[in-house]
Amino acid sequence: MPHFLKFLLCLALFTPPFILAAPVLGKLTLDVSSEKKQGSIRVKNTDSYPVLLYSSTEYVPDSEAKNFLVPTQPVLRLEAGEEKDVRFVLLLKEPPQQELYARALFEAIPASKDNAVVVNIKQSIPAIVRIADAGSSQRHWEALEWRITSDKSMTVRNPSKSVIRMASIISLTPGGKTLDLKKSYILPGQSLSLPLPTANQGMPTQVKITPIAHDGTAMPPHVFKVQN
Repeated sequence: MPHFLKFLLCLALFTPPFILAAPVLGKLTLDVSSEKKQGSIRVKNTDSYPVLLYSSTEYVPDSEAKNFLVPTQPVLRLEAGEEKDVRFVLLLKEPPQQELYARALFEAIPASKDNAVVVNIKQSIPAIVRIADAGSSQRHWEALEWRITSDKSMTVRNPSKSVIRMASIISLTPGGKTLDLKKSYILPGQSLSLPLPTANQGMPTQVKITPIAHDGTAMPPHVFKVQN
């Protein structure tokens, strides 16, 4: 028997089986209503064994808003094939004046099995507190303002009350250069400044982004004119 086949046989015989725990989330974004002070997401256990689902909230470092969202059941049991709604509640006494952004975390831990290696996958999705004043525009990213500053940097500002999400890599025209925003969202009222790449094509006049809709799906690219 070839040495490689012997190696695979030994690996199969002596390596404990893997148990992978990864529940299926019903959507890409957790929307929380500021009026109802809650939001929910459906989670399904597609595995053949029961799991304990741990839910929590993670706050982004560039937001001043903290500790405003918690799951009502931080730990719940899901039987094999079972699905349940996980509800998050808003802790603010007064409704926010602009949308808030955090991350909802989900981790499933299966029942312990002998001689098995358990691999837990932690899933993280955006959790956004929606407000009525933000408007119902499906193209809310059009509010972004792009400008070249005196120090030859690219500045993008979000003057709206909405959290605007997009792919982190943006394209510049002319020249075809790209910039990395280092994140996929811009908070209400937030500005980001990025150094422009050194090139001989001159200053960019247009910026192309890939916006992300409210439900978390990627939209067709959108082009902005750059203000000087």
